[in-house]
This record gives sequence, C-alpha cells and structure tokens, in this order.
Amino acid sequence: MQNALLGFSSRLYPDHLSGIPIGDARKLINDFDIAPQKGGDDLFSLLLHEGVLAEDISYEDDKNGHPVIRYTYERFSDVLVARQILGDHDSSTVATIFYEEEPLGQILRDRGVYQVVGIAEALFIAIAEKFKIELIDSIPGDVRKSPLGKSVNYLKILFSGAHRIRF
Repeated sequence: MQNALLGFSSRLYPDHLSGIPIGDARKLINDFDIAPQKGGDDLFSLLLHEGVLAEDISYEDDKNGHPVIRYTYERFSDVLVARQILGDHDSSTVATIFYEEEPLGQILRDRGVYQVVGIAEALFIAIAEKFKIELIDSIPGDVRKSPLGKSVNYLKILFSGAHRIRF
C-alpha cells in the first residue's frame, strides 16, 4: 500500500495538486494492487472506503468543476509531496527546488505561494529535520531577487519566529 500512496503522491505534484481525475486515480492505485480481488473491492475502492482517499470537485483549470480523487487529509498529502520534492537532494542542492526552472519555482512564479503553502511548510520542517539547516537561509540571493522573491519573502515571514505555523 505504501507504494500505491507514494505513486499517487508522485502524480499529484506538480500538475494535479487539487486531485487526480477519478479514472486515472483508479488505474494508478490498482496497478499497485498485489492481490486484486475477483468480484471484491479493489485497492482503490478500499482506500476510498477507509477514508484515505476522497472524491472531490476541482475547479482548477475548469470553472464548471470536474471530479477528482485526493487525499482526505491535506497535511498527509503535503508531507508526501514534500518528500517527493526532496527526492535525492542533499543539503548542498536542496535550495534549488525554488529555482524558476524547477516545478515548485514555476508554481510559485505562476500561481503564487497560496497554491503550495502547506507543501512549503512541510518542506521547511522536513529540510530542517533531514539536513539540520533552515532552508530560508540557504536560498541563493539570485532566487530571492527573481520574480519568486515576493513568494520566498512571504515564506520567510510565515515560517519564522512567532509566525511559525505548528503541527
């Protein structure tokens, strides 16, 4: 099941942050089902029934809305997506996730920080725990001066001192 959830998370980011279309989500999850039931519930249905996944309506890219599957708990989604973003980074490369050519940098540039504030929070916590560094201090000056600067500065205020959001 862990592989199914990680696979689902990898599909969410960066193109389906509000959820994955139902048919795509069903296929994606069931491809990880190691013991598909003949006539019984498949892995997708079990995760939906148990409340790990939820059906929702996304208005992203469609003003009339379309049905999607997302994690029931946004925090859970944010943490798994943050893990995916960190991937193979180490303390010397982790700040590059904010570069404009990277998916997170593109989202911050095009849609603003509010689209990924939960993911950013999960990243700041995961980076501090994993690499023993404060990410905001390692972001290069050229990134801070880029069009992303406003979002990066907002993140610095949001996650520093008394303004820090806690779990």
